[in-house]
Amino acid sequence: MYSVVLTKGVPDFREGQVSFDEDGHLKRGETPTVMNPNDRHALRAALQTKVRHGGRMSVMSMGPPGYKEILQEAMESVYADDLYILSDREFAAADTWATAITLSAGLSQFEERPDLVFAGFKTADGETGQTGPQTAWCLDRPIVTHVISMAVDEDENKLRAKRLVAGDVDEIETVEAPLPAFVVADPDF
Repeated sequence: MYSVVLTKGVPDFREGQVSFDEDGHLKRGETPTVMNPNDRHALRAALQTKVRHGGRMSVMSMGPPGYKEILQEAMESVYADDLYILSDREFAAADTWATAITLSAGLSQFEERPDLVFAGFKTADGETGQTGPQTAWCLDRPIVTHVISMAVDEDENKLRAKRLVAGDVDEIETVEAPLPAFVVADPDF
C-alpha cells in the first residue's frame, strides 16, 4: 500500500502573529506559517491506514522552500518515508485550479502510483475546499469526501468509507471506491 498526504502551509492567524500592510493586505513574509489545521485530519487518516496495512507513505506540498518545516512536521506525525515540495516562483498566488494541476503533475511523476492520496477538508487561508477534489479530477481518480472513517480491502482493491452527507453528523452513508482513490478527510474523522 502506497499513500501520499497533501498538506499546505497557511498563515498563523493567532492574535499577534498576523502582519498587514497599510492597505490591509496580509504580509505573508512577515506572518509565520503553520501547517493547515484541516490537514491534520488527512494525516490521521493516512497514519491509520499505514498502521493497518503497512506500506510506504509520502507527504507532498506546493509552496515556497519555507514549507519544508511544515512537511517535516507532517512527515514525523505519520512516519512518512519521504517528502516532496513543489516550489517555483511561478507558483506564487496560484488559485485552487493551478494548485491542483501542479499537485497532479507532481503525483504523476512518481514511479509507483499511490493507492491512496489524502487531503484535508479545506485550508484556513482559502476555505474553499476545492484543491483536493480538483486534484482528484486531474488524476481521473475516484474521490470520497467528508470521510469520517475508512477501511481498505486489499483483496478486493477497494476503499470502504463512512462519510457525512451534507455535513450533518446524523446523516452518514457508507460508500465504496476502487483503488487508486482520493480521500478528503472530514474534521470529524
